[in-house]
Amino acid sequence: MSAQCDSLVEQFAALEQQMAALRTSVKVQRGVLVLFMVLSVLALGLGGRGLHASAQGEKGAMEITCKALKVVDEQGKVRVQLTYDKYGGIVSVNNPAEKTVATMEADNDGGFVSIAGTDGKQRVFVGVGPKLAGGMISIHDDKGKQRGLFTVYPDGHGGLAFRNDQGKNEVFLGPSTKGWGGVLNLNGPDGKSRVIVDIDKDGRGVMEILNADAKSEVFIGTSAKGWGGLFNLNGPGGTAGVILDVDDGGRGRLNLRNKDAKRFLFAGGDQEGGTISLYGYDVKERMFLGVADKAGAGMLHIMSPDNNKSRVVMAVDNNGVGSVEGRDAEGTTKRLLR
Repeated sequence: MSAQCDSLVEQFAALEQQMAALRTSVKVQRGVLVLFMVLSVLALGLGGRGLHASAQGEKGAMEITCKALKVVDEQGKVRVQLTYDKYGGIVSVNNPAEKTVATMEADNDGGFVSIAGTDGKQRVFVGVGPKLAGGMISIHDDKGKQRGLFTVYPDGHGGLAFRNDQGKNEVFLGPSTKGWGGVLNLNGPDGKSRVIVDIDKDGRGVMEILNADAKSEVFIGTSAKGWGGLFNLNGPGGTAGVILDVDDGGRGRLNLRNKDAKRFLFAGGDQEGGTISLYGYDVKERMFLGVADKAGAGMLHIMSPDNNKSRVVMAVDNNGVGSVEGRDAEGTTKRLLR
């Protein structure tokens, strides 16, 4: 009887151990099931592509793969969002009102950064110029209209432009597309050039003032022959009416012309002193006022248009005596008054 009792005690002890092991197994299975459900919910919430983390060493960074990611504040408002579109990834930064004020993304030409005001209108754009040109910085007003542009164009030339409310360039600063040097354009509201400051093909500085028809009305530069400065006042058609420059001897001179560029007055100097010449529109000289040879007294010549020869000569001789001569077509004195 005692032996049978001992056998029953041992059987109950073994059965109790089996039940304890079974309870432990059920707890482990429940824990695994809960973990699986949590991971499934996270994967679905992050886009359905699943979630995996891989450790690179004991203290390595974790890697997360997803379609979108949001960072929220204590009130649950989105402050940073990571997503994508057909061009590539997008990083959006929001203000406390959840309005996007900065984005970094991609377009057909490359990456760009856009900065907006709290009204959502773009103020600054930094990216790649159209048609894969160089870098571009675009500055906008409070209406979102572009007002300033600093860029490198497809031909490799940089430029700085300022625009009006109609999108027309009113100021442009950059290099010459011909490689001659710098260019400054001041334009009217229509975007057409009114003032151009640049360098010509020979390396000389030039400034032009244009009318609404793009015709030069004022030109300031240097002589093509290297004699000195040059100043032209032109008619509406661009023809020079006044030319002020320096001759080969360093003497200033003035040319007045009509609308057909025919000279009718010249004022300048020669080896003896100042001179003034009057011309007909046939470009033939009619009158000369100047200084006699060897820095003598003043003299006046009145010419005939048939051969440009003097017909009347008024002068003062070396003795201080004034005279008037009347000459024929051959230059022979026919009348003399002293």
